[in-house]
Amino acid sequence: MIYRHLPTDPDYQLLTHPITIEQYLMLPYVYPAFFTYDLQIVSP
Repeated sequence: MIYRHLPTDPDYQLLTHPITIEQYLMLPYVYPAFFTYDLQIVSP
């Protein structure tokens, strides 16, 4: 869910390596169907 919501407290990200706000802002915006259909980003 890190693609849609970034918790203010890194402990609530529940990731092995929490990401920064800068990294979050660089992620592509994807809709839930992206994960439903198991799609992959092949190039920026």
